[in-house]
Amino acid sequence: MLTRREFMVGAVAAGVLLNTQTAVAKPSQPATRVNFEVPPGACDCHTHIHGDPAKFPFFAGRVYTPEVALPEEMTALHKALGIQRVVIVTPSVYGTDNSSSLYGMKARGNDARGVAVINDKTPESELDALHQAGMRGIRLNLKTGGIKDPAVAVQMFQASAERMKKRNWHIQLNVTMAMMTAIKAQLAASPAPSRRRAWTSPALPISWTWSARARPTSRFRSRKDRAMTIPASFPSPRR
Repeated sequence: MLTRREFMVGAVAAGVLLNTQTAVAKPSQPATRVNFEVPPGACDCHTHIHGDPAKFPFFAGRVYTPEVALPEEMTALHKALGIQRVVIVTPSVYGTDNSSSLYGMKARGNDARGVAVINDKTPESELDALHQAGMRGIRLNLKTGGIKDPAVAVQMFQASAERMKKRNWHIQLNVTMAMMTAIKAQLAASPAPSRRRAWTSPALPISWTWSARARPTSRFRSRKDRAMTIPASFPSPRR
């Protein structure tokens, strides 16, 4: 029979081995081809790039630590799915450092745009540089940032809206159902059109995207008559 010490040593060794295997594991890729015709210009409208942590260190105040997700892995996935374009969103794990997203956008080329994370200290000159690189929106991480006061959330949104409207950028809010319910009236009162995307589980955050102008969508149907909706427009690099 194993002693307690032998059991603990074995458990630690197994944990080290498991962590090592996880670190080098590759993300799964589609095993079968898409069985319907994907229209030209199809867009993945929300994804993240997690570069090598040695080159792209994580934010100390993050609430989770993701696995590495590289541009070439994203490209392989999109190629298998027939997706041409992509919007790369800076995740909360980087704070206001958008380097990893910019790295992914540069690797993808002209088919990529981005959504950045900024704060009230981000200078206009940095926003100019982000625009030149292909960023077309910002994300307010209210949930992962620990913002629970609706008044603070509204203030952050309104301040961001003032900065973004002259650039014709989007504002994306990562919030809980409770927060969305608390601030929906103020968001709806915005003079600009808005788009929103929600998940069905109340436990999951909602993404609400505000824009200076509404963007059209186009619909297509699969061979199984399954309706899908995709963005029909994609901003040019100079807008």
